[in-house]
Amino acid sequence: MIVASSCSLQGGNAIAISLARQAGTVGAVGVRLTAAALIASVVWRSGPRPPLRMVVGLGLMVCALNGTLYGALTRIPLGVAIALSFTGPLTISIVRSRRPVDVFAGVLAGLGVVLLTGVTTHADMLGIAFALLNGALFGTYIVLAGWIGNTTSSTALLRGMFCAAAAFSAPTALVFAGARVLEPSVLAIGAVVGLFSAVVPYFLELTALRRVGPRALAVTLSLDPAVSCIVGYLVLHQALDRQEVVGVALVVTASFLAVLGPRRAASVHRHRHGE
Repeated sequence: MIVASSCSLQGGNAIAISLARQAGTVGAVGVRLTAAALIASVVWRSGPRPPLRMVVGLGLMVCALNGTLYGALTRIPLGVAIALSFTGPLTISIVRSRRPVDVFAGVLAGLGVVLLTGVTTHADMLGIAFALLNGALFGTYIVLAGWIGNTTSSTALLRGMFCAAAAFSAPTALVFAGARVLEPSVLAIGAVVGLFSAVVPYFLELTALRRVGPRALAVTLSLDPAVSCIVGYLVLHQALDRQEVVGVALVVTASFLAVLGPRRAASVHRHRHGE
């Protein structure tokens, strides 16, 4: 079930590349977030309404997260982009910890980033910059969402966050992408991306959380970069070279070590679906 969640999330990201190429990055963000907001509003109708300033702040953050992620995905392989985006949460985890194993995890992650950003054969430096910026935003988002999440239910927060993000991104998409975002094929792909990259993973992880506990869930989710490499290869035919494979493996290992702490698991699960 947890593996299915990761496959759904990364499969949605793979499909989003087609969406971004048809509607542009800004258009893809608007369509994806609008679809996610509509689906979340139907699926999670109950629950208290979070404070407006909370959902507005997180909504803006989600827009930035999606924009930088799609900017990366259209330029560099899916596996490389997801691995680099994990550096933000990793950095937050390592900075907050005093465990020697987290220092080691930081070294591994740093080596992985050096390998991934040092690839010159087919890497796009702008794509790498987008992925690293996405990682920085992802780390900031987890800190903010973790603090805000203590005051409201997770599903209500997710629903409000996506609705706020859609309110910001949909008009922007119409301005920059124009009629392209209203094409039936674009809307259909956007609905699929919104479903498989937000609602389905979150539902599966909530179910798995009740059965296996947060620690086991977080350890499995640390494999997301590896899953993204497999999905990228099978769906997008993106074969990574040896240096990229080693770089992703180092980031996965660092993520695995970082989530072994007892307090970190729930945060990784509850707040990773802004992307």
